[in-house]
Formats: sequence, C-alpha cells, structure tokens
Amino acid sequence: MEEERSHYIPLPLRILAGTLMRERNESGKTVNQIFEQTGISNSHLYLLEEKSYLDSEMKDLPRSGAPQKFTEHTERRLLRAMKKDPFQTCTEITRDLNEGMDEEEKVSVRTVRHHANLKGLTAHRPW
Repeated sequence: MEEERSHYIPLPLRILAGTLMRERNESGKTVNQIFEQTGISNSHLYLLEEKSYLDSEMKDLPRSGAPQKFTEHTERRLLRAMKKDPFQTCTEITRDLNEGMDEEEKVSVRTVRHHANLKGLTAHRPW
C-alpha cells in the first residue's frame, strides 16, 4: 500500500481554493474563512491564487531533473529478491537486479538499500 502524502492537495480542491481566492473581493470572504473552508494554509492559498491567474486548470508542472531509473518493475524485482533470500547483501541483490539491464537502467547499491528501507525491509551489508 502506498503512503499518501499529507502535503499533496488534490486537483479539485486546488481549483476551488484558487477560484475562491480570486473571487474573494467580490464575495466578501477573508483568507481565514477560505482557510477554514478548505483546510489549506494562508500562505499556500496566496500561492494558489497566483497560480490560478497563470493557469486556470491548475495542473502540476513537470519536474526538473533526470527521470527516476528505479521503476515499479525494478521495485517488484527487489522485493521479490529480498523475500526469497532475506540474508542476501545489498551488493548481491544489486548485481542480480542489474543483470541483463541496459547501462542507463542500472541501479546503485545505495538506491537498493534506500528503497528496501522505505519498504521496511532490512538490506544487509557484507560482513
């Protein structure tokens, strides 16, 4: 089960908040009243108002930087390998995961350890 991010605001709520902020002068609502209605902090409401003027659809912008190399498929393979042999080291798991992969798809030992810890599994270091 994937954890829900508490700081993520669903799109319909973002659109509602942006619209309420834009129209607050005509409606007579204060920022605090909009906060009580939506549960979004005052500072974030001002940001949403600004964004609503630029983009009325309020869609998420594409993120900068390189895309993640660790795909869902690789994560399933990692979990399967760790459950199959829980005493395997991260180095051994990484070697098995990277076997037969293209150079740009290969993952590091650090990435394997990080994703294992996120899933609550212990990734062992070599003795």
